[in-house]
Amino acid sequence: MMSTNSRQVRSCLIDDDFIHQFGMKRMIQRYQPSEGVIEFSNGLDAINFFKTPHSDSEIPELIFLDINMPVMNGWEFMDEFVKIRSTIQKKIDIYILSSSTDSQDIQKAKSNPEITDYIVKPLTPDLLKNIFLSEKEKEQIH
Repeated sequence: MMSTNSRQVRSCLIDDDFIHQFGMKRMIQRYQPSEGVIEFSNGLDAINFFKTPHSDSEIPELIFLDINMPVMNGWEFMDEFVKIRSTIQKKIDIYILSSSTDSQDIQKAKSNPEITDYIVKPLTPDLLKNIFLSEKEKEQIH
């Protein structure tokens, strides 16, 4: 089992594809074995979680957000998340993780300052490892 460092990073998956969620959860737990992964199958359930008060340790540092989902899609989640962002006292990096290669989706993500990056599925283990290493570097800076 590989770990990128001793600091654990809590992650959140927002995706309606349960097979993808399962695979992502297993990959995340490879690098962050002691931290739980919060999972939601749509944006509404996720935004309701973030609207509810939680301790800092319960709030994830990373969100992997799909765009195309039932109930509330990723863009609608982002619209709601921006409204409540100031009530969350923790820095959260949001990665759009989508099968869409539509240039409008990619441009929309890149123009949103709340979105860290846009990744076309599938997320590779090397890229996930780099994301966790980036989180480690941010921790050392602060």
